[in-house]
Amino acid sequence: MVLNQKVEQLKRLDTLIRLKNTGNPKQLAQKLGISESTLYDLLQQAKEMGADICYNPHRNTYEYITPMRFVFGFFKDQKTDLWKFMGGRELIKLLS
Repeated sequence: MVLNQKVEQLKRLDTLIRLKNTGNPKQLAQKLGISESTLYDLLQQAKEMGADICYNPHRNTYEYITPMRFVFGFFKDQKTDLWKFMGGRELIKLLS
């Protein structure tokens, strides 16, 4: 599967979990547009990445055991800001 598709599935899963609006596994799979077996694979991958997810049968939804959220992407580093102020060669010497 393409990385972008997997990231989008994880984002959508995260949103539904935080909204406590997943429903049962069959409903969640339908909301994500995947099969139930693919859903269980996705949940396992999320758990392997550190997500504390459990199913609450009383609320009929998946929940995070501890508050968290899925974040994936690139973020500016402080070194990027130094590059702007110091210029390339001086910064390379400083970081070496």
